[in-house]
Amino acid sequence: MEAGIVEDALSDLEEAVSELSNELERLAQNIQALTEYQSSVLKVTKVLCSWMGNIEELAKHRKKLPERTMD
Repeated sequence: MEAGIVEDALSDLEEAVSELSNELERLAQNIQALTEYQSSVLKVTKVLCSWMGNIEELAKHRKKLPERTMD
């Protein structure tokens, strides 16, 4: 009788370990996807910051130009 209990417990443990392995695999995939998304967001942020810097420099440059008159 004890052998059956031990076998059942081992079977349950194997099933739990298998489920945990599957969950860890899905977690690893989700982390990979999140990392790729964050990388894309960082690239976009860098581009936007560059554009903002260009806009600021253009505004400074335009302030230095003589004013145009409409004739």
